[in-house]
Parts: sequence; C-alpha cells; structure tokens
Amino acid sequence: TSCFAFSPDSQTLAVGTWDTNAVVLWDVRTSQRCCSLKTNLKHVSALAFSHDGTRLVAAGETQGNYVAPHGSSQIVEWVLPPISPLQ
Repeated sequence: TSCFAFSPDSQTLAVGTWDTNAVVLWDVRTSQRCCSLKTNLKHVSALAFSHDGTRLVAAGETQGNYVAPHGSSQIVEWVLPPISPLQ
C-alpha cells in the first residue's frame, strides 16, 4: 500500500499501491472489497474523495510506455456509482 483515503462518510476506504495499476475500494463496515478501479498509473501516490463522496481522484506516476501530457505524473478522476460490496 502506498496511500489510502476514507470517503467523507467513512464507509469506504480507497487503497492505492506501488505495484498495480488499480485503486481498490473497500466497504469499511463489512471489510469486503467493493471494486477495483483500473488506471494507467504505475504508482498511485495520492488519493482524495470529493466532499460529497461521488468522485475519487488519484495521482501518481504513469506506466513507462505511456506519454503523459505533463511528464511522468498524472491525475485520474472517477465518478463513483453507489458502492456495495462484491458478492
């Protein structure tokens, strides 16, 4: 794990890592994985939810063969659906 962020209602935990190109969302109440959000980031170094919890932003270093418009760092944003644990 390289970083994490709690949603504003503290019900969801977003976790970024140094070795995968995804951010994983967890339901804090049940400790179950909700979903995995794919990204072109090789290293996720920062995560933040919007104040209303409907958006998640990740920042980090891009994959080696991807040319980002502003160098090797990039910001990715997701609009989140209502989150429920995976079955």
